[in-house]
Amino acid sequence: MEPKKRSVVFINQATGYLTIDIVNVFAVSCEVDRVALITGSIRVQDVALHEKVTWSKITLYSRGNPAKKFLSWLYGTIQIFFLLLTRYRKYEIFYITIPPFAYLLSLVLRNRFSILVFDVYPDALKIYNISERNWIYKFWIKANKTLFKKAHRVFTIGEGMANLLTQYISREKL
Repeated sequence: MEPKKRSVVFINQATGYLTIDIVNVFAVSCEVDRVALITGSIRVQDVALHEKVTWSKITLYSRGNPAKKFLSWLYGTIQIFFLLLTRYRKYEIFYITIPPFAYLLSLVLRNRFSILVFDVYPDALKIYNISERNWIYKFWIKANKTLFKKAHRVFTIGEGMANLLTQYISREKL
């Protein structure tokens, strides 16, 4: 009996060479039938996105002032939510943490999901003078503990980040 093929949608508001490499590996995998990417932009350096990958465009990631950045994250997350409810309803989700709100959608979505953590939220909110006593900060801590436990896989970019994430998830699951 032939194994069931998977459909995977990747989410990264600002796609560069690392995301392209990861998505392309899945695109040529014999275990994955359909591969999609939800992003605002694709910055190609050496290797282009594989022709098998379906691309859904969302708002661009704003690298400008904090207010513009926040609005681009919020608007992008809303667009992602509707795409996941409609076009990618049966896909496994692979979140990359831009926009940082996107993986919080899995608090209400039932899709199997994994997360690649580049930036740790809510910890990064300290840059914007948001205190650990703030309700957003406290909510995000609880959400991380729930979501990281529920995630199929949680990936990170190195030992330092893995150590930081142990406040939310056991080291064995990283």
